[in-house]
Amino acid sequence: MSEVLEAILRFAFEIVFRILFSVPGWIIARVFGLHGKVDADGCFVLICGLLFWGLIASCVFLIAG
Repeated sequence: MSEVLEAILRFAFEIVFRILFSVPGWIIARVFGLHGKVDADGCFVLICGLLFWGLIASCVFLIAG
């Protein structure tokens, strides 16, 4: 039973990870044309996504506090 639960949680984490980090990073890289041909699974897309969420978190922190 624990293997099934682990597989479900791993699948859910993978979906959330893709949606939260890769999609915004891919959109930013495509819109601004920052890196030529954009690889959706590449490190550049992940870094753009992390920077996007870092910027959002910084803005929320500054506004809230």
